[in-house]
Formats: sequence, C-alpha cells, structure tokens
Amino acid sequence: MSLEEEIDALYAVAPGEFIAARKALSVRRKKEGDAAGAARVAELAKPTLAAWTVNQLHREAVGELEGLLAIGATLRRAHRQGAGGVRDVFAAQQAQRAAVDGLTRTARTILEKAGSPATDATLARVGETLVSISTLNRWGDGEPGRLSRELSPPGFDALFEMLEVLEPGDDAALTHSGAARAPTRKNEPAERPAKGSKEKDESRATHEARRKALVDARRAAEAEVADAAQDKERAETRLHEARRTADGAELAAKEAEVEARRLVKEVRTAEEALLRAKREANDAATEASASADRAEAARASADQAARAKETAAARLSRAGGHLEAARRAEAVP
Repeated sequence: MSLEEEIDALYAVAPGEFIAARKALSVRRKKEGDAAGAARVAELAKPTLAAWTVNQLHREAVGELEGLLAIGATLRRAHRQGAGGVRDVFAAQQAQRAAVDGLTRTARTILEKAGSPATDATLARVGETLVSISTLNRWGDGEPGRLSRELSPPGFDALFEMLEVLEPGDDAALTHSGAARAPTRKNEPAERPAKGSKEKDESRATHEARRKALVDARRAAEAEVADAAQDKERAETRLHEARRTADGAELAAKEAEVEARRLVKEVRTAEEALLRAKREANDAATEASASADRAEAARASADQAARAKETAAARLSRAGGHLEAARRAEAVP
C-alpha cells in the first residue's frame, strides 16, 4: 500500500483512534526506511469531529457529494452572470441548501454509527464546511477526504473569487458604494496618455462592466447575508425551543427520580411489614401448637380424674353396704 493510500486510510479511522493509528503508521514507516514519510505522517493534524464527519461523507456518500459539487459549479456560473443571473443564483442557493441538508442527515447517521455525539453544533459546522467546499470547489488548503478542521462559510472575498473579476496580484477593494478602486501596479504610471477615443471608450466600458459586476456581487452578497440572518434567527428559535424542551425533560427527570425514591422507600417499608407479619404468624402458629398440646394434656387428666371418681364411688358404695350390714348385725339381740 502506498503512503497516500495509508494516509487516506488513516483519515477513515474513528476519531478516538486517530492519534494511536498515526503513531503506529509513522513508526512503521520509519522502520521501513521511509524517514520522510514517517515525518509527514507524524505532522498530520487530528481532525475535529466535524471535519472527520465530512471526510467520511467523501467516502460513504460520494454520489450525494458529487451532486453538491455540481450545484456549486452552477452557483459560480450564475454569480458570473451578474444582474442577469440573480434568479439562477437564488435557485442554485436553494438547491445547495437542500443538498447540504440531505448530506447533514447522512452525517448524523455516520456519527451515530461511530458512537460519537451528533449535536446540533457539530452538524451545523458540517453544513458550513459542505457549503464552503461546494461554493469554492476546494477542500480548504488540503485534499478531499483529509480535512483536519471544519471550514467557514464563504465570505465576501469568495464572491470576488467566483466572479473572477480581479486578476491575481491586483490589490483592489470595494468602496462603500460598491465601485472598485483602480489597481496600481509596480513600475506603471498612475495615468496613461490617451491613445484615441476608441481606446478610451473600450477602457471606460471595461471599467463600467467591472464596476457593475462588483455592484451585482455586493447585492447578491447582501441578499445572501439577509438569508443567512434569517437562517440564524430560525436556528436560534430552534435552539431556544430545544433548550426549553431539554429544561422540561430535566425537570421531569428530577421529579421522576424523586418519585422513584419515594416508591423505593414504600417498597422497603412494605417488605419490613411483611417480614414482621411473617414472624408474628410463625409465633402465633408456635403458640397455637403449644396450646393444643396443653389442651390434650388437660383432656387426659380429666379422663383420669373421671375414672378415679368412678372407682372411688364404687368403693364408697361397697363401704356403705358393709357399714349397713354391720349396723344390722349389731342391732340383733
């Protein structure tokens, strides 16, 4: 496997495994005699969670990402049309937002599968990075699939870059009215002598075209800023609602915890009462058994007493007969 392929594989590992995998690859490259490759790997920055997620979209959602890049190309062409392309700019921006939303949903799935937190903040940074890549057709200062940090949404400079109005090296800036200040070059006089009315007209027309393109760019940027402000307001509203929902859920969780503790206490009290009842039942059963034994002994004693009474009565009857006989015998003269 080539070094480039191994670096691509490195950016595909889970966020928590990046540092260990980078060290292992650097050490192995050094052992294999590739000191330059080992040093290059050791200097690779660990991706932020949002950057890592966009890198995985490059690997797992190629079709969706290519569709977003195609929309970006359409957006750049629409911007270059100036005022005549305003509707196309708006349509392209709407398509771009829809594509970014779809990829953001895919990003949430990727994060959840990796066991990483798919927070709204992380997904927002993923969306901003996708907008930047699509609008400017580049992955920051790096290569596709190897982002180390998320990208910011394209700003005013990006509009000029898309328009390709200013040549490389021109140090031009917008005035408050939107017109461009004329660029100055080294070793070039501030003013050139006129070379004829036709050349003046062409220069004036070129200057006017550039001025108009920049004004159109400013207006398009202002419209985009307004849209972004509305998006921000909607996001803040969603955030407020989410926080309110979270607060309500937290309160409900606390109440449920209190109720659970109360129920646990009641269960423990009921268990203790049950144990006492069982002990009392056992004690009552033992006492009942002892009482039954005493009653049986008492019945036996009563039977013995009854038999003794009968025996005594018989003896008494016999003794009475003997006494009567003795008395009669004594009375005979």
